[in-house]
Amino acid sequence: MALSKAAGIIYMRSLLRAKGEIAESEFLAKLSPEEAILYQKILSTEKLPIEVATEMYALSAPLIYSGKSVSESLWQLGYETAQHDLSGKYAILLRIITPEFAIKQAAKIWKTYHDAGVSSTQGIGTKQAVFKIENHPSLPNDFRQVLNGYIIGLCNLVGAKNTKVVRDDSNPEAWEWTITWE
Repeated sequence: MALSKAAGIIYMRSLLRAKGEIAESEFLAKLSPEEAILYQKILSTEKLPIEVATEMYALSAPLIYSGKSVSESLWQLGYETAQHDLSGKYAILLRIITPEFAIKQAAKIWKTYHDAGVSSTQGIGTKQAVFKIENHPSLPNDFRQVLNGYIIGLCNLVGAKNTKVVRDDSNPEAWEWTITWE
């Protein structure tokens, strides 16, 4: 079972709690008792099964971003997570790096947050790149949707304009995100 660091769940939890007690209660009611305890007690440095993290994202995102579909809300969650993760202590650094460099670094730190899959970049060129995750066929679709938003959030933070991500799910042994920007 693949594990993922809980940092994203901690941020998601803060967004859900900001929506109010009713939204969080509705979310908790959809979890098993064990998952509810995990959600309430987990620390950002701990790891949890990526399937459980993805389920929590998929159940919470429509509550956080009411009026949006699950897919749109997962994308929004990924986008805002990138903004949250990278705009604090990294804000000064982000002003001087390129989207190409940021995407390469994102691939390098995948292993810091996930114990499965190997990430890399390909086709790094003028205003384009391919982000790839190999050897992780069980990476859930909803998690891949969160990554779509995260990638765009990352690129926008480093000055990219009109960032577009096309996800290729045709090969479960090598998930790919083709990224272009102006």
